[in-house]
Amino acid sequence: MPCNCDHLEPTKWEEESVKVAKHLCYLLPKLETRVPDDVKRAATDLYGNVDKVHIWTAMLCGICNADDDIIYSLDAVRSKEGRRLAAWWDDHQQADLEKQAQ
Repeated sequence: MPCNCDHLEPTKWEEESVKVAKHLCYLLPKLETRVPDDVKRAATDLYGNVDKVHIWTAMLCGICNADDDIIYSLDAVRSKEGRRLAAWWDDHQQADLEKQAQ
């Protein structure tokens, strides 16, 4: 069996933590809120921060639930980051509905 570095690939949770951190880096400044340093680091790190992914997801969900106009506004959907956040939010809401249905 040849050597490779497959074991170094980020896990699902690491990838999700990077994604959520990037969404927070995009969204928090729009709300005139400082982006925490650990969120900034995770957004640029291949492995993110799995210890905080649930906390950050709850934070992002809270913001999205409170004001989804910021996600779906015309200005937001004109940017790639805004479209990625809107897609994440749509997927996240669908997953929540499926969990509730079970």
